Amino acid sequence: MNIAITGLGAVTCLGNSVDELWQNICQGNTGILPYEFNSSVIKTKKIGKVKNFTLDPIFDSRWRIKTDVHIQYALNAAKEAVDQSKLNFDNIDPGRIHTVIGTTAGSYDFVINNQQRINSGKAALPNFIPGHINNMMSAYINMHWNIQGSGLGISGACAAGSQAISIAAMLIETGQADVVICGASDSWLSELTISGFESLGALSFGDIMPRPFDQSRDGFAISEGSAILILENTKHAQNRGAEILGFLSGYGISNDAYHPTSPDPEGTAFLRMTNQALSKAKISTDQVDYINAHATATKIGDVVECQNLYKLFKDRPFISSTKSMTGHSIGSTSAIEAVISVLSLKNNIIPGTINLNDVDPQCPGNHLKETINHTVKNVVSTSFGFGGTNGILIFSDT
Repeated sequence: MNIAITGLGAVTCLGNSVDELWQNICQGNTGILPYEFNSSVIKTKKIGKVKNFTLDPIFDSRWRIKTDVHIQYALNAAKEAVDQSKLNFDNIDPGRIHTVIGTTAGSYDFVINNQQRINSGKAALPNFIPGHINNMMSAYINMHWNIQGSGLGISGACAAGSQAISIAAMLIETGQADVVICGASDSWLSELTISGFESLGALSFGDIMPRPFDQSRDGFAISEGSAILILENTKHAQNRGAEILGFLSGYGISNDAYHPTSPDPEGTAFLRMTNQALSKAKISTDQVDYINAHATATKIGDVVECQNLYKLFKDRPFISSTKSMTGHSIGSTSAIEAVISVLSLKNNIIPGTINLNDVDPQCPGNHLKETINHTVKNVVSTSFGFGGTNGILIFSDT
């Protein structure tokens, strides 16, 4: 069963709407900009910060102070996706609509602020827990639109968005849902989390960064944001006359069971998952036109991903990393890339990888450095996360 996509929403460092995001992606603009931190410990020079954000006035005004920023990003992205889908919640059984939102750990702002209160002798604020924990993105979305299906919070590290979308598809395919609001949101721009990634050697300290696939790459650029997709049973979407933007034709989740932070070089679980997703989509490897790669610009990760993708796809599909422009927004990154993949499919445009001058010979593939117009019928989007979590999504035009 191909699943219809009827709405997209996004809040990113490249814009607070899908149109802004897509325009900047097509123009090869970067959202990774200089930022000064208070701590001398931080070495990172640039991050991908959301700018000029305000919670949409459609939502309860009290939520501006009662929810952490990652929840607010998800609410705005959900509102944009719902608006595009033209869903009429009065005409749909509220028990047939579900919400599945992924994250790594949301935001640390509430955690840090409330710890500082405790250190100064004050109690934590009453909104600390309900305004922060992982399932509350789905909960606030459900409260606003009176959605009474599940309200799941999925924590799948950097594959959280992909896994949330996959679980949403399962809910539709098993007949439990007609509509699922799904995606992810994260804001890991605190000095605490940035220092943690720096200690792991994961972040770039360069002036030109990130540089996926490039021989001079030295780590990823951390960013924040949210992306939401509306998935529907195709017959449900057709019956209500919805515009279908594309289809989720295949998906998969797996785990390497290999290492806390490094991917399995052999790619055993990833390759099995990918083959299963291709079979589900009923397409062969030579029918894939574009691969939106996870490709964070780490030394090991890019090599392992490219070499395992090459085992299946060889040089045929174009491959690029839009993280070169959006940065790596941790749990929400795969949801943002899912939105970009659908837009590539819908517009027959394939974005390139910026900052890519000299492709690392250990990263085989048909690397695209600039945006091109090209017929796109099938797009693969890959995701990898700490703990060996993997995800794959396949988007098709039919």
